[in-house]
Amino acid sequence: MEQTYYNEMKCHFNLRQPKSDKPTKVYCVILVDGKQIKLSTGLKVYSNQWDKYKQCAIIDNCMNEESKRNNFLLNCKISSMQDQFNYAKSRICNDPLNKNKIQIIRKILG
Repeated sequence: MEQTYYNEMKCHFNLRQPKSDKPTKVYCVILVDGKQIKLSTGLKVYSNQWDKYKQCAIIDNCMNEESKRNNFLLNCKISSMQDQFNYAKSRICNDPLNKNKIQIIRKILG
C-alpha cells in the first residue's frame, strides 16, 4: 500500500511566455508524487495583465471591455480547474488503494 499526502499535491498556473508582448497561453501545472502535469487552460492573457502571486488575470476599470471580458473568462476557467483539482485530490485521498493518481487527475481535468 502506498502513502498519499494530501497537502503535497499542488496546483498553480503559469504563463507559457511570461515576457511576451502578445497574448500567451495559461497552463495549469500540477505536482503529484514529485511529477509535474501540465494542462492548458485553452485561454490566453497579456503578460502585463497577469498577477503571478494571485494566480489570476487582472481586471481593471482602465481596461477596455474586450480585455475585461477575456480576463473574466480566464479567471472563471482557472476557478473551475481549481475546483476540479480539489475534487480529484479528494477522490485520490479517499481511495488509498488507487495507484493511478495522475490518470485520475488527467481524466477529471482533461
